[in-house]
Amino acid sequence: MVRENKALCMFCGEVVEDINHDFFSCKRIDGIWMFFLHGMSLSSALPHEAEHHYWQHVLLHDSVKKNSRWRYVWCATVWLVWRCRNQSIFHEKKLNIEEAIHQILFQSWTWLKGYEKGFNVPSVQWLSNFVACIKEGPIQRNRGCMFGLHACVIINFVRSLLEWI
Repeated sequence: MVRENKALCMFCGEVVEDINHDFFSCKRIDGIWMFFLHGMSLSSALPHEAEHHYWQHVLLHDSVKKNSRWRYVWCATVWLVWRCRNQSIFHEKKLNIEEAIHQILFQSWTWLKGYEKGFNVPSVQWLSNFVACIKEGPIQRNRGCMFGLHACVIINFVRSLLEWI
Protein backbone atom coordinates (compact mmCIF):
# COMPACT_ATOMS: atom_id res chain seq x y z
CA MET A 1 0.00 0.00 0.00
CA VAL A 2 1.31 3.45 -0.93
CA ARG A 3 1.08 6.25 1.61
CA GLU A 4 -0.64 9.49 0.78
CA ASN A 5 1.54 11.82 -1.35
CA LYS A 6 3.80 8.94 -2.39
CA ALA A 7 3.85 7.51 -5.89
CA LEU A 8 5.24 4.28 -7.20
CA CYS A 9 8.17 4.33 -9.61
CA MET A 10 6.94 5.20 -13.11
CA PHE A 11 9.19 2.56 -14.64
CA CYS A 12 8.73 -0.59 -12.53
CA GLY A 13 5.65 0.28 -10.47
CA GLU A 14 7.05 -1.70 -7.52
CA VAL A 15 8.92 0.77 -5.30
CA VAL A 16 7.96 4.15 -3.88
CA GLU A 17 9.53 6.71 -6.16
CA ASP A 18 12.69 8.45 -5.03
CA ILE A 19 15.64 9.93 -6.86
CA ASN A 20 18.09 7.13 -6.18
CA HIS A 21 15.67 4.41 -7.17
CA ASP A 22 14.39 6.17 -10.30
CA PHE A 23 17.82 6.95 -11.72
CA PHE A 24 20.07 4.21 -10.40
CA SER A 25 18.42 1.15 -8.87
CA CYS A 26 15.14 0.59 -10.73
CA LYS A 27 15.41 -2.77 -12.48
CA ARG A 28 14.21 -1.22 -15.78
CA ILE A 29 16.76 1.61 -15.65
CA ASP A 30 19.44 -0.82 -14.52
CA GLY A 31 19.10 -2.46 -17.94
CA ILE A 32 20.18 0.78 -19.60
CA TRP A 33 23.23 1.16 -17.34
CA MET A 34 24.15 -2.48 -17.94
CA PHE A 35 23.92 -2.04 -21.72
CA PHE A 36 26.59 0.66 -21.57
CA LEU A 37 28.80 -1.14 -19.05
CA HIS A 38 28.71 -4.39 -21.01
CA GLY A 39 29.35 -2.46 -24.22
CA MET A 40 32.51 -1.07 -22.64
CA SER A 41 33.47 -4.57 -21.39
CA LEU A 42 33.12 -3.44 -17.78
CA SER A 43 31.47 -5.24 -14.92
CA SER A 44 30.61 -3.55 -11.70
CA ALA A 45 28.18 -3.48 -8.83
CA LEU A 46 26.31 -0.24 -9.40
CA PRO A 47 25.92 2.19 -6.50
CA HIS A 48 22.34 3.24 -5.80
CA GLU A 49 23.13 6.81 -4.73
CA ALA A 50 23.54 9.57 -7.31
CA GLU A 51 26.89 10.98 -6.21
CA HIS A 52 28.50 7.56 -5.72
CA HIS A 53 27.14 6.40 -9.07
CA TYR A 54 28.60 9.44 -10.83
CA TRP A 55 32.05 9.13 -9.25
CA GLN A 56 32.23 5.42 -9.98
CA HIS A 57 31.45 5.99 -13.63
CA VAL A 58 33.57 9.00 -14.44
CA LEU A 59 36.87 7.32 -13.67
CA LEU A 60 36.27 3.88 -15.14
CA HIS A 61 38.70 4.08 -18.01
CA ASP A 62 42.45 4.20 -18.44
CA SER A 63 42.62 7.50 -20.31
CA VAL A 64 41.43 11.08 -20.03
CA LYS A 65 39.77 10.79 -23.45
CA LYS A 66 37.69 7.75 -22.56
CA ASN A 67 36.69 9.18 -19.19
CA SER A 68 35.68 12.49 -20.74
CA ARG A 69 33.54 10.85 -23.41
CA TRP A 70 32.05 8.42 -20.91
CA ARG A 71 30.94 11.40 -18.74
CA TYR A 72 28.82 12.61 -21.63
CA VAL A 73 27.16 9.19 -21.92
CA TRP A 74 26.54 9.15 -18.15
CA CYS A 75 25.02 12.63 -18.20
CA ALA A 76 22.88 11.85 -21.24
CA THR A 77 21.60 8.73 -19.48
CA VAL A 78 20.55 10.68 -16.38
CA TRP A 79 18.98 13.37 -18.54
CA LEU A 80 17.05 10.84 -20.60
CA VAL A 81 15.78 8.96 -17.53
CA TRP A 82 14.39 12.25 -16.23
CA ARG A 83 12.74 12.98 -19.58
CA CYS A 84 11.29 9.45 -19.78
CA ARG A 85 9.90 9.79 -16.27
CA ASN A 86 8.20 13.04 -17.21
CA GLN A 87 6.84 11.57 -20.45
CA SER A 88 5.45 8.68 -18.46
CA ILE A 89 3.76 10.99 -15.95
CA PHE A 90 2.46 13.68 -18.30
CA HIS A 91 1.92 11.76 -21.54
CA GLU A 92 1.47 8.17 -20.29
CA LYS A 93 4.34 7.03 -22.52
CA LYS A 94 5.95 3.73 -21.51
CA LEU A 95 9.72 3.35 -21.34
CA ASN A 96 11.17 1.67 -24.43
CA ILE A 97 14.71 0.57 -23.58
CA GLU A 98 15.94 0.36 -27.19
CA GLU A 99 14.58 3.80 -28.00
CA ALA A 100 16.06 5.18 -24.75
CA ILE A 101 19.52 3.82 -25.57
CA HIS A 102 19.35 5.33 -29.06
CA GLN A 103 18.33 8.71 -27.61
CA ILE A 104 21.13 8.55 -25.03
CA LEU A 105 23.69 7.83 -27.71
CA PHE A 106 22.38 10.63 -29.93
CA GLN A 107 22.29 13.14 -27.06
CA SER A 108 25.81 12.27 -25.91
CA TRP A 109 27.06 12.56 -29.51
CA THR A 110 25.38 15.98 -29.80
CA TRP A 111 27.03 17.22 -26.61
CA LEU A 112 30.41 15.83 -27.62
CA LYS A 113 30.11 17.45 -31.04
CA GLY A 114 29.43 20.80 -29.37
CA TYR A 115 31.90 20.66 -26.50
CA GLU A 116 34.89 18.51 -27.41
CA LYS A 117 37.31 20.29 -29.70
CA GLY A 118 38.22 18.13 -32.64
CA PHE A 119 35.39 15.63 -32.11
CA ASN A 120 34.54 14.71 -35.70
CA VAL A 121 32.92 11.29 -35.34
CA PRO A 122 29.90 11.04 -37.67
CA SER A 123 26.63 10.42 -35.82
CA VAL A 124 25.99 7.20 -37.71
CA GLN A 125 29.36 5.83 -36.56
CA TRP A 126 28.75 6.88 -32.94
CA LEU A 127 25.26 5.33 -32.96
CA SER A 128 26.45 2.06 -34.46
CA ASN A 129 29.69 1.62 -32.46
CA PHE A 130 30.00 4.12 -29.62
CA VAL A 131 32.57 1.91 -27.86
CA ALA A 132 35.14 2.32 -30.64
CA CYS A 133 34.38 6.04 -30.80
CA ILE A 134 34.96 6.47 -27.07
CA LYS A 135 38.32 4.75 -27.36
CA GLU A 136 39.60 6.43 -30.53
CA GLY A 137 40.42 9.90 -31.78
CA PRO A 138 42.14 12.95 -30.36
CA ILE A 139 40.72 14.75 -27.38
CA GLN A 140 41.29 18.32 -26.32
CA ARG A 141 40.11 20.19 -23.26
CA ASN A 142 36.35 20.63 -23.03
CA ARG A 143 34.98 24.14 -23.00
CA GLY A 144 33.41 25.07 -19.67
CA CYS A 145 34.13 23.39 -16.36
CA MET A 146 36.55 20.51 -15.99
CA PHE A 147 33.78 17.93 -16.54
CA GLY A 148 32.24 19.70 -19.50
CA LEU A 149 29.35 22.14 -19.28
CA HIS A 150 26.58 19.59 -19.61
CA ALA A 151 28.10 17.28 -17.01
CA CYS A 152 28.18 20.13 -14.49
CA VAL A 153 24.61 21.13 -15.30
CA ILE A 154 23.38 17.55 -14.90
CA ILE A 155 25.33 17.00 -11.68
CA ASN A 156 23.89 20.20 -10.21
CA PHE A 157 20.44 19.15 -11.43
CA VAL A 158 20.73 15.76 -9.69
CA ARG A 159 22.05 17.38 -6.51
CA SER A 160 19.15 19.87 -6.45
CA LEU A 161 16.69 17.01 -6.92
CA LEU A 162 18.30 15.16 -4.03
CA GLU A 163 17.96 18.24 -1.82
CA TRP A 164 14.36 18.77 -2.93
CA ILE A 165 13.35 15.19 -2.11
